[in-house]
Amino acid sequence: MNFLERLSQISNLTLTSVLILIAVGIIDISIIRITDLLPRDPSSIEILAFFIILALTVISCEFILLLRIGIMSSVIKKKNSEGFDWTYKAAIACSLLTSFVILALIVQMMVTTKYNVSFLTSVVIVCYSFALTMMAILAQKFLSWYNSRPNLTLMLFGLSSAVIFINLSMSLILVGYALVMKPTMVTPHVGSVFMTVPKESILYWIKNCYEISSILSFVMMWFSTCTLLHHHSTHIGRLKFWLIVSLPLIVFLSQFTDLFTLLPSDVIRSNSVLYSIIFGLLFTYSKPVGGILFGISFWIITHSVKESKIIRIYLTLSAYGIVLFFIANNAIVITSTPYPPFGIISTSLEGLASYLIFTGIYYSTLSLSVDNELERSIRRFASAESRFFHTMGRAEFVNRVWKFSRVVLEKTKEEVGVESSYDETSVLEYVDQVIDELKNKKSKDT
Repeated sequence: MNFLERLSQISNLTLTSVLILIAVGIIDISIIRITDLLPRDPSSIEILAFFIILALTVISCEFILLLRIGIMSSVIKKKNSEGFDWTYKAAIACSLLTSFVILALIVQMMVTTKYNVSFLTSVVIVCYSFALTMMAILAQKFLSWYNSRPNLTLMLFGLSSAVIFINLSMSLILVGYALVMKPTMVTPHVGSVFMTVPKESILYWIKNCYEISSILSFVMMWFSTCTLLHHHSTHIGRLKFWLIVSLPLIVFLSQFTDLFTLLPSDVIRSNSVLYSIIFGLLFTYSKPVGGILFGISFWIITHSVKESKIIRIYLTLSAYGIVLFFIANNAIVITSTPYPPFGIISTSLEGLASYLIFTGIYYSTLSLSVDNELERSIRRFASAESRFFHTMGRAEFVNRVWKFSRVVLEKTKEEVGVESSYDETSVLEYVDQVIDELKNKKSKDT
């Protein structure tokens, strides 16, 4: 099985696992948001059993997904992709640690009907530390590449990664502080008490930074994605393109509009519980649904054009990561320490999500950058050597440009560590296109 066939196999096999993770993540954060509004006995065996089913489902799907990506990892290592090996092993280690902690948490609840808050703290620290590492490397790589070869897409993704890094840092500090201030053991209880931050404390400044960076991280990632995919707008139509990519942003920003002011106050008062549930779900779903629409946008645009199969698969992986990231990046909800601790299941996906974003965006952006550099080099070389075209003939001239292209491909592979998506056939097709353009230009000039 060749490189492209293995990548296609991973792309097809991972979809089911990702869809299950998305569904479970949304159910998990939905329960924590409306838990106070639903009549239930927190110590009932049914509630605990449901929590266990969700947790085991996430653990199973996460490892299935990582093992399938491992097939691609073994192929990409042979392709000289710098840094892929250790990040994959780190992602496995992160998943193993969080799975062990969650299983220990489940056992403790089954035996003692209570749990230790340190389990929640451990999951947050492990997942967010790994996510911070991925985003820091991604930001550093993109910005360093931008310095050596200025490109708007590289700069925007570098800044987006830096903003996400800030958001994750603020979230880790806030959640860590809130959990440390909680009682060590949590017993079955009804109601949730979220963290309150005095205005005069430094935590209030950190909380503001968290909220601002949360908005900026989504908007920056949206803008970066539009820049990465904008060249497809000519293939699918500019209006259709902007309708597709604008929908995630509209949904995300909808949480900041008070839609309930449009309803009569007596209607709201007569159904206060119902509208509280609706408002809680709208606020909860704005970011995950925006992330899901991000993924759909990636899929529609990249599958509507004749893009390189390698780049399509990389973009698909990054789409999976973005969807899971905006579902998992809600650790602030577990500061209420509910029983059972709904919210920790979706939070445990933070490491996997950051790894998928790192892998997908890292390689797709680099591959596109290498492709663009190759196209510019071919165009410059063909233009400079066009005076020899009539003396050597088209076939010989194309072969001359192909030999030059191979040198460029090897050079960029050594410099960047990622191969171009171009093969010999696609290079020759592009060379033919350039030659036709040069001939047309020359005939117009004469």
